[in-house]
Amino acid sequence: MGIHTPTPSNKLGSTPSTTLVYGTTLFDSFLTDTARFLYLLHPLSVGKDVQVSLGELVNYGSLNEAIEAIANKKVFELGYKSFQDRIEVLKKRFKLSFSLTVDERKELIRITELRNNAIHNQSPFQIRLREAGRLEVETTGSVSHPTNIEENDLEKASNLYYGVMLRMVESVLRDVLKTEAEISSNILETLKKAA
Repeated sequence: MGIHTPTPSNKLGSTPSTTLVYGTTLFDSFLTDTARFLYLLHPLSVGKDVQVSLGELVNYGSLNEAIEAIANKKVFELGYKSFQDRIEVLKKRFKLSFSLTVDERKELIRITELRNNAIHNQSPFQIRLREAGRLEVETTGSVSHPTNIEENDLEKASNLYYGVMLRMVESVLRDVLKTEAEISSNILETLKKAA
């Protein structure tokens, strides 16, 4: 189940850092795909604040293309929010009955910050401008291991993402699609076996 750390084949191969980035990307894609599915299923849910010019409408080949473009625009905008904010928007907009716990919210923030550090803070140097325009270069870490990510971080991220994804799927099945309990249970069991 979840994210597994491959053994690195070289210094630039798979590392805990790249595994965390990949797992977080999968979770991000899940939230994006879920939002797109829900907005396309219920196009009026994009809200009244969406404005489309007559020129844009004319350029679409059909009403379905226009609806899809508007839904995709909404999903794109939603993608700039934090994971927990995106989940809250979907919860409220589509009346999903599941919630994140306080601990899950904190862990989402921690894992996201860890992932952001792994992506954006890879330099082994810190360069500063000092007085009189003098540059100062300080060594901050190793190129092969600049962000300290432990196996425990990967396990926590994997369990968190997997648990939230299953509960979201369950909520969409129950609250949006009104799927019968037995069918929902079968779908969730199939997802669990696939993980």
